[in-house]
Amino acid sequence: MNKGLTLYLAVIIMSILLALVLGLIAISVTQLKTIRGVENSVVAFYAADAGVEKVLKELYSAIKNETEAKLQPSYHPTTGDFNIDASYDAELVCCSSSNMCCLFSVEACPTKLIEDSNCLVDRYCIRSAGTFNGIKRALEVNYGRGISLTPVEYEFYQEGPSPMCLRPVVSNLWAAQTFTVGSVGHSADYINLYLKPQNNPSGPLIVSIRNVDGSGVPTGPDLCRGSRDLNNLPSGVDGWYSVRLSQCSLSANTQYAIVVRAPATTHPNFIYWWKVNSKIQGGLPCGGSCGTCGNGYSGGALYYSYNFGDTWVIDRESTGMAEAQYDALFQIWLCL
Repeated sequence: MNKGLTLYLAVIIMSILLALVLGLIAISVTQLKTIRGVENSVVAFYAADAGVEKVLKELYSAIKNETEAKLQPSYHPTTGDFNIDASYDAELVCCSSSNMCCLFSVEACPTKLIEDSNCLVDRYCIRSAGTFNGIKRALEVNYGRGISLTPVEYEFYQEGPSPMCLRPVVSNLWAAQTFTVGSVGHSADYINLYLKPQNNPSGPLIVSIRNVDGSGVPTGPDLCRGSRDLNNLPSGVDGWYSVRLSQCSLSANTQYAIVVRAPATTHPNFIYWWKVNSKIQGGLPCGGSCGTCGNGYSGGALYYSYNFGDTWVIDRESTGMAEAQYDALFQIWLCL
């Protein structure tokens, strides 16, 4: 009787121990698989990171050598393999020009790259997927100044009575519109100008912001500047044209000048900046000899220079005791 009970208890205990051992083995196997998966994941992650580094290296080289517009087909995609059977597949896309804050809203997206509306920065998005032992990990690097950039308009004069006047910009003949920052200081990312290319202007259109002296006349060096290629502008088509600036800070309640020049353009190939006859004194008919009269821009005035910006003259029209003064159409934007 006692022998039978002892055998029964021994079987029960052995069964319990066997179940515990099998459970521990199952847990250990799962843990080992998890650890192996983590190891593979880490390798795949660093493979993806290697793809990003590869694209960044080629991108910096292209920018340094000024070959950004001639990127090689390997940019989309770039592939690479390692001796440990890890690999990456990386691509470079540019932001969509439909976003006003995209760097390429002014010029075309560089050759060999595609525009992607999901790239929410002002320059490029780099995407890389790494693979190792069937495990994939991906990275996206935003190469720009921000994410989900939103354009915000600050200072502007943009009314458009018709017809308007034209202020020519060519070679030594420069133009400048002064403006006053409001009660909140801000940065300036780009400027829109209402322009009309005439015939075949060439070379760069250079736009900058400068200080003004105590009389409101442009003075000093450029605080920030930008340019765009006049060769790409359609002749005779007037409209708003954007110029991206090197970012600069503008102080509240301070007057500055937008200075525009086209040093390589010669007569009769002009770039015209639309202006409005908007400040009337002494009974001159509204609009004077040029266009209708606008409401005017109270924060500044239009100037021109015949000597490459050395001296400036306010743009006005006088008839006897009457005088009309002009303002050019502009918009200053910031990407937030």
